[in-house]
Amino acid sequence: MTHPVDLPQSAGYVDLLPDVGAPDNETRLKLLEQRLRAEESALFAPAEAAVLALQGKPASRAHVMCLLLLARQHQFNIEFGPALKCSSAAVALARSLDDSAVRANALKFHGISLFEAGYLAESIPIHMEALENARKAQNPVDISETLNNLGVSLLHAARYGAAQECFQQAADVSPASALTWLNKGDLLLEVGEIARGLQAAERGLALITDFESVQWKVVRIFFELLLAQLRVAIGDIHQATEHSRLALEEATHTGELGSRVARLASLLVDAHDASVSSSAISSLLDEVRRNESHFTLYRISLNVAVAALQAADRPEEALRFLREVTELRMAQRARVASQVLPSGIAERSLPDLDDLADARTRGYFDTLRVQAARSAIATDQQVEVLVELAIRAELREEDTFSTGEHVYRVARLSELLAREANCSNEEIANARLAGLLHDVGKVFAPDQLLLKRDTLTDSEKALLRKHSEDGAGLIENLKNKTLLVVADAVRHSHERWDGDGYPEGLQGESISIAARIVAICDSFDAMTHWRPFRKPRTFASALSEIEVGSDSRYDPRLARLFVTLLRRLQRETDDLDRYLAEGAENSPVVQEQRRLAKLLRPQRETL
Repeated sequence: MTHPVDLPQSAGYVDLLPDVGAPDNETRLKLLEQRLRAEESALFAPAEAAVLALQGKPASRAHVMCLLLLARQHQFNIEFGPALKCSSAAVALARSLDDSAVRANALKFHGISLFEAGYLAESIPIHMEALENARKAQNPVDISETLNNLGVSLLHAARYGAAQECFQQAADVSPASALTWLNKGDLLLEVGEIARGLQAAERGLALITDFESVQWKVVRIFFELLLAQLRVAIGDIHQATEHSRLALEEATHTGELGSRVARLASLLVDAHDASVSSSAISSLLDEVRRNESHFTLYRISLNVAVAALQAADRPEEALRFLREVTELRMAQRARVASQVLPSGIAERSLPDLDDLADARTRGYFDTLRVQAARSAIATDQQVEVLVELAIRAELREEDTFSTGEHVYRVARLSELLAREANCSNEEIANARLAGLLHDVGKVFAPDQLLLKRDTLTDSEKALLRKHSEDGAGLIENLKNKTLLVVADAVRHSHERWDGDGYPEGLQGESISIAARIVAICDSFDAMTHWRPFRKPRTFASALSEIEVGSDSRYDPRLARLFVTLLRRLQRETDDLDRYLAEGAENSPVVQEQRRLAKLLRPQRETL
């Protein structure tokens, strides 16, 4: 027998490894799967060469599982180029089999590989497809795991409502899933609900019963890191130190991933110890650079490092560091793509929008501003980038099942109202664009403000009101003269006719007509749709509110025209929302969100 590569000739390997010309490859693959599950480290390299050399033959469950076990090992070793190569091959093979459970498993691992390699946006539809197949297979464990994976991707894309729904459904399906509680705790830390986060993390840690396997040792280390972060957030450094100690103790023999997570827990605590904080922060910054090849570790270490710099009153250094690591992250994506670029992954000329969408500071957005300003892409491409950011900002604050269509409805209403007001073609186009981009500045707003259900304080209101100026600044920094009028309309879309608006307190016709139009259309659409803090108003009630605000909040002439327009549209259209959101049909983000809403909503209604 000849082998495609040089293979170890140790006992059991020659007859165990599959070969292109061997008649018994299916039997060999089944035996190999068992040995790989036993985590025989010396076997992984020769096994990978032999399995990949088969090029998809035979198409069988054992073949898929061998590829997935190899992918998992690469994930533990933080080798995501090879992990993607194995998981991509497994998905291609699984899709040729009439087995929903195998497809779900392959897609699950592939989604994880994509996520950890930094392809966050691409991981979400893969996780959704995995969930569809897991439900067909009716395996509660797979359903719960896949809901968790989908929820994690949504969490890091700052789509918190949908992430929370995934974790809740995972808990409903499998109440004893420790991973669900780990993810819930991570989400609660992200949105600042520390007490509930501690409860979730402690409950999840208590559910772990496997104390031997590497996989569950690593999960326990992640729990200890999360608990350390939560304790630091409330100033309990003593307990945080204990969680750090337990993480380091658990990290023995867990490989590179476990060691790095435990080290992060230790550095987190040291960064808040006055006697060693300076050196610890320096080590943390190095750790972020080191972790740029692993998305989860990169995210955690980045948040820990930036928080430490802010606590040490070094905000400018934090911004410079964010710019540096954003460039590192983009370079890492390019390296992974050069190793293996799975079909469907398109390299972008602009920074990854998901890296930008849940950033905590303006530092990330400097990258977008500078690169977009220097690029030679056309105006419509620049608008497309901004619209995607605006949709993602909307998905952070709206109802769990929002489809991201608000900006399209406001844009369509603004265009129709501008026509009704006999505006010029240029003014109509500007009103439509301003409607699309009026809330793009909310990408800068802290998550805690967008998600808060209680009444905002005066300082919180002032911070949130900056979104109109931030959005205008983002558009202006594109250095595109065509969009300057739109930037002005975005900046003043919350001004009032009576001068009592923001940010400049402009009055009457000193407010651009595009801004006056968007103010009315945005208000109406917001009133008639769900928000985290209130239920929607009826069509009649919302129009009545526009009429009441005429001559104070809104331009009286435009308000009268708007009421007339909407009553006519209500008579002429069967589904007003669908009519107004027609422009969203070509948006990949909206289409994905519609699919996600359909995937999650029926389950919630039947649980």
